[in-house]
Amino acid sequence: MAVLFACAHPREAAGFDSRCGAPLEIGVGCARAATSIARALASNAFDRVVLFGVAGAYRRAEIAPKSVVVVRKSVLADEGVETDAGFQSADELGLVTDGGWIDHGEGAARVAATELGARVVDAATVSRCSGTDALAAEIFARHGAAIETMESAAVAHACRASGVPLLEVRAISNYCGAREHGEWDVDGAVPIVHRAVTRLLDAGILEV
Repeated sequence: MAVLFACAHPREAAGFDSRCGAPLEIGVGCARAATSIARALASNAFDRVVLFGVAGAYRRAEIAPKSVVVVRKSVLADEGVETDAGFQSADELGLVTDGGWIDHGEGAARVAATELGARVVDAATVSRCSGTDALAAEIFARHGAAIETMESAAVAHACRASGVPLLEVRAISNYCGAREHGEWDVDGAVPIVHRAVTRLLDAGILEV
């Protein structure tokens, strides 16, 4: 099986399992991530994409920092329009027909989560991260997603368009909301997600 391992930022790539080769650093944000993945899938025959990295967790989702999660679906959480009456999503505006949600494949997510003893979660993909408690609460209330990332749904879109399955594993580096209370520890979360991917390799769930 040819597996493409990918992460957004060099901090997430440093120290990754050498058996996997150097992961593709796709860049932070939807445009960079989708373009990088689409280009890689167009030029190479991959059987699966494994997206790994860190993420923020919404406090009401009750996921502690340093926890590992596996994503089953993700939503483009801030695509739409902000009005005096509140936010209207692209789906509510009639611009998309999928509600903004992209299915990653729950079966594979559950197999991986069982091996890792991790939760299967939904992800909100944003271009404007939740740096205030009010915005974090708003996104959680609107979508019910447990974690916040800047790439998940974009990568899932590119994988779906190419017909390549996606598995996404994240370690929680912080809480979403006011940054001074976010309990940030990116450097502590990165080796945790690396160990999770290594465990999946050792269990034979990912073949390289």
